[in-house]
Amino acid sequence: MPLRLRVGSHAFEVSNMRYRMIAIDLDGTLLNQHVRISQRNIDAVKKAQDAGVLIVPCTGRAWRESIGPLDGMPPPPVGIFVNGAVVTEIPSAESLSLVVMDPGLVSQVIEILYNEPEAVLVFREGNLAGYDYLVTGGGELASNSTWWFRTSNARVHYLSAPSTDDLLHCLRISIVAVQPRIVQIIDRLDQKYGPQLSMHHFPAVQLPSDREVLHVLEIFNAGVDKWRGINWIAERHQIDIAEIATVGDQVNVLAMIQNAGCSIAMGNAVESIKAAADYITFDNESDGVAHAIDHVLDGVWG
Repeated sequence: MPLRLRVGSHAFEVSNMRYRMIAIDLDGTLLNQHVRISQRNIDAVKKAQDAGVLIVPCTGRAWRESIGPLDGMPPPPVGIFVNGAVVTEIPSAESLSLVVMDPGLVSQVIEILYNEPEAVLVFREGNLAGYDYLVTGGGELASNSTWWFRTSNARVHYLSAPSTDDLLHCLRISIVAVQPRIVQIIDRLDQKYGPQLSMHHFPAVQLPSDREVLHVLEIFNAGVDKWRGINWIAERHQIDIAEIATVGDQVNVLAMIQNAGCSIAMGNAVESIKAAADYITFDNESDGVAHAIDHVLDGVWG
């Protein structure tokens, strides 16, 4: 008999299949280049849910930034957002687990980044802060960030000199810049705060107006990644690590690829993710998630 479990206010049945949870990255994985979920991927997700498998979206996006892209998919009860800093009940937007940064540490990081040419973006827990992004620093807001705020309906607050109270409920600090400077910033932060921070960077969405290739640097509390969120759900709902399958493509899924019972890289994944994965599926333009789910459910993979 399937187990009947509860996440927040949502009750669901978890199957007795070998893999009882499939955690799926969004951008570059479940979503195509048009930021949509293909019908074949939707059908595969529904097939897994009907079999009692818990489907968990895992993304660097926040809940508000994810609801539009997830529209049309059978709604999962819970998701992992902001790269694992928050686990959220999707229907209600209630935060079930948060890893917030110490406001004093956030202030010190902002001080180091303050004179960079680009603005510093402080992402806060919207239910507690009342908005999503605090834009600060002495630099200009990158066109990429302006575009993102507009397309994601983010709630944005601008403040040149935030107090410690303004930095409460911070989940992430980020900056959008060219890769060589981001590498230098990481080195500076690592030398001063290494054990306290978790950092990674990846290519930003390139706009036609961008003259250089931009990267996004994301800074979190130490220990924050998507696997933290997966593990939080699994521990509380009697799902063993060996019963978890994961699918992803970018550097910010490395921990969930390395630790899951069955890990699957997208065909468009970066090489480090392909090298760490157990299997490689098709790319995100070729319904790679559906192919992966079918192979997991049929017992071909694992």
